[in-house]
Amino acid sequence: MRHVPHPVVVVTTLDCPAIYQDDQSGRLTTRIPEHWADTEVPSTISRTNNMGSMDIIRPLPRAITASSFTSLTLVPAPTILFNVSLPSRSYSAISTSGIFNVHILSADEDGAKVADLFARGYSGLAKDSIGGLRDAGLGMLSGLADHGIKIVGQEQWKDSWAALTRSKSASPTNPSVDAFPAPLLRGPGILHVLKCKLVDLHMTGSIEARHFALVAGQVTDVVSGNLPRDGADSQRMALSYVDGAYRGPSPEIMKHTTTSSSR
Repeated sequence: MRHVPHPVVVVTTLDCPAIYQDDQSGRLTTRIPEHWADTEVPSTISRTNNMGSMDIIRPLPRAITASSFTSLTLVPAPTILFNVSLPSRSYSAISTSGIFNVHILSADEDGAKVADLFARGYSGLAKDSIGGLRDAGLGMLSGLADHGIKIVGQEQWKDSWAALTRSKSASPTNPSVDAFPAPLLRGPGILHVLKCKLVDLHMTGSIEARHFALVAGQVTDVVSGNLPRDGADSQRMALSYVDGAYRGPSPEIMKHTTTSSSR
């Protein structure tokens, strides 16, 4: 499989804690999700007392690099597919929110840099960066501005969470999808973004299935990202991974037509 090119994409989603209402005080509180890392837990809250106010426990963005991306079908609705190794915080967040964004990367150095940012998860972060995740509020997306990448939707989910925080009452619920969009990245190395909603797939209970999850998403919208800096047609191809390295497109091998043959 090292010799088979695999499309490389970055998938983002928003990890929103569930909201609860205290029976006695009526105040809204949130609970730290079990899959959150210790570095993501606010310093004022311990694991033994995992309930906290909404202004302390807030939505946290997730991002992963996937090299198993493929088109599942175009009819009756465009649907894509990729797999995630378990356990995965991003998969837990996708399962809860039901929405995610798939970023198609350019086959150049910019695209490779974006892919590499999220390819190794927390193991790829410096120790000082990990410590900063606790209160940064951007999780794995911290520091993207240094790479010229803008996070679209950040202000919307912050304002929506603040509005819920000011609310006096609410029934136990998960935040609505419309109010809390998945992070959308725009900048060098990102060609297009596929906005997706989760499609329920029937999974078996085999031992193998416990080590990975198949994620299918129906594409609801396509948003253009920034084109490569030189705008060359060859670099508008999508990034791939083969033989242990990120690769771009090779020259066309032979001329052909996409018109169906009558034979």
